[in-house]
Amino acid sequence: MRITLFTHTFKDEKAPHLKQVVRQKIQQAQQVASVVMDLFADGDIFQDIVDVACKRRVPVYLILDEAGVKYFPEMCQGLQLTDFQIRNIRVCSVTGVGFYMPMGSSKGPCHQGS
Repeated sequence: MRITLFTHTFKDEKAPHLKQVVRQKIQQAQQVASVVMDLFADGDIFQDIVDVACKRRVPVYLILDEAGVKYFPEMCQGLQLTDFQIRNIRVCSVTGVGFYMPMGSSKGPCHQGS
């Protein structure tokens, strides 16, 4: 299993937008996909998740920040998904005092910068 961490970085003319990279990785998933976000309200990314989970039967795990999880059901309702389409998707929320990674740490909820 390979794990890759993507974060917003400084603008680089040559670098693709983070959304494009995330969508590509989700579409390439073959065994399992896991997405961690503070606020998940992007319909394009979620449609990619539904497609990979339903059509290719890849299990998908979404880990959302507790403060942003309230917007997730609204997005699902807007897409009019069936239980069949989301049967391979698991969603959980987390809360905590910070997020630590090799480049540094972020104190507070996931959506706050350091």
